[in-house]
Amino acid sequence: VIFSDGGCQVATGSSAAAIVIRSPAAGPVWRRDRTSTAEYPLQHQATHSQYFMQSTVNVMEVVALIAALRVAIRTQRRSLIITDSRNAINWLFGRSNIATTNVAKPLVEKAQQLYSTCAGHVSVARMNRDDGNPADAGVKTAMNEARGIGDEALFDSPPAIAPRIRIRTQQANTHAAE
Repeated sequence: VIFSDGGCQVATGSSAAAIVIRSPAAGPVWRRDRTSTAEYPLQHQATHSQYFMQSTVNVMEVVALIAALRVAIRTQRRSLIITDSRNAINWLFGRSNIATTNVAKPLVEKAQQLYSTCAGHVSVARMNRDDGNPADAGVKTAMNEARGIGDEALFDSPPAIAPRIRIRTQQANTHAAE
């Protein structure tokens, strides 16, 4: 099982993507009815993350998904990738159009291409954010420490974008000058 997650701080644009790889019998197993979880001994867990200066949460979710797909392709084993991003899942499977101007578009296309090479042995599923994505801790650590851990080469560099607060400030200054 490979958990993927991405996050960003809206004010600064500071962002990170992370994946957590767990052996099949490791960690909590969520039942479909979400009434309880069962804990199993952790046989193996590896966390990989990467810090980026400025991006968006949607871009980071796709960057994390790409890293998870790379791991699944490398291992050539049956894998389950779990993300908490509805947008990343919908974009991956073409259920939602991504705007041609969206900075995530080239990354989504890369994720789709990677998935097409491993669809026979890789499944991708979405979990609820409230269930606690294990990769979230890797995202928070990378953002807090401004550095990645593990194999940072798994992560593609997203296109640079300005954080929203800077864009809003520039827009406000433009309107005030007029």
